[in-house]
Amino acid sequence: MTRHSEGARRSARPCEPEDDKDVTTSGVRLAVSSRGVVLGALLALALGTTNKGARDSLLETSRVAIVIPFTQSHGFDVMVETLSLWNAFPPCETRREVVRFGRLHVFFHYNFNLDDRNGSFVKESVQKSWNALDPSVRACFAAPTPTYVSAKLAADEDAYPTGPCLQHWRAFDFLQRRGEKFDHWFQFEPDVTPIRRGWGTELARLALANQNCSEWWQLGSLALGDDIVGEFVVRGRRVPDFHLNGNALYCLKSNEYDDYRRRVRETFAPAGCFARTDRGLFGGFDTASYIYRADPRMFHAARFYAHRFRASEYVLNYGDGASEAFIAAVVERHPRSFLVHSKLRLSSFANASSLNRDEKTRRRVWSCDAHGCSWVVIGGESLDARRV
Repeated sequence: MTRHSEGARRSARPCEPEDDKDVTTSGVRLAVSSRGVVLGALLALALGTTNKGARDSLLETSRVAIVIPFTQSHGFDVMVETLSLWNAFPPCETRREVVRFGRLHVFFHYNFNLDDRNGSFVKESVQKSWNALDPSVRACFAAPTPTYVSAKLAADEDAYPTGPCLQHWRAFDFLQRRGEKFDHWFQFEPDVTPIRRGWGTELARLALANQNCSEWWQLGSLALGDDIVGEFVVRGRRVPDFHLNGNALYCLKSNEYDDYRRRVRETFAPAGCFARTDRGLFGGFDTASYIYRADPRMFHAARFYAHRFRASEYVLNYGDGASEAFIAAVVERHPRSFLVHSKLRLSSFANASSLNRDEKTRRRVWSCDAHGCSWVVIGGESLDARRV
């Protein structure tokens, strides 16, 4: 068929879409697809005629809240130390990089009341640490300053595991009260340590791939340290400990998940903080959520949703079981890992991130844990680490 006859054939069928072509409108160059039409909202965005809400819905494909729960008596100093590591391991390389996938917001979640006299001092101290971050780090987030939230725990609630449990459930509550503003949130406890640059960008990307909770409700880490329970016994049946640690990414756009959490909180009173097993009580909202769906009686209910709780390398839970050798090995062995939950504190980890598997030289990394700080030698292909 000649080019002329092909053009005549297209003219005879004006309702059929044309080939891809470029259209310039008010100085904005748009690509018109041959298999669809340009959305009116996109065209209006280019022309500047949409309202702010419509523009936001197009530009901000996911909204992720990073919630940092902390107390003044336990975790505050650790949180300040972890924040300082954000300069070495920034959440994004550039602001544009994050906006490509979504927007990040930071919430500092205090166990008591930030409006009282002592709370005001705490808030001022946290803000000082935030202001000390490099401007390029703060630019990764949608707002120049974080949001502060008070859990307002009673004195008899402020103990492990009840306190952290109630803070977790209340984080869900206050985020959902904000309506459509957030679709996912990540629990970033003070002892979560970044180990790779771009951890915030990766959060936004994971959320974008899970719109409307289409793939999972919770994305997190299994227990990887040496201090894991191993197994539970529920209704006479042995159940392996496959619970996901609470430092995880959660979806906020599923009515079924809302109902699931409500049932966990009602089943394991008070408030879903203690799970009953044949071997006694196990504390923690993450354990309660797992044992609820592992119960043999729940096969036609909660166990149906087991696949909605997905293990991921994004964050690794080593708990109390991390060793110094882990410091270097985790970067090498887990290339898709960005955060680590561990009681092993790291005040500087930047050198380890650049370790090359073919490198024969040894590096020294300054490391801190409960016993103090010292230099750790990381050497060769074995990635062994020891104090010097």
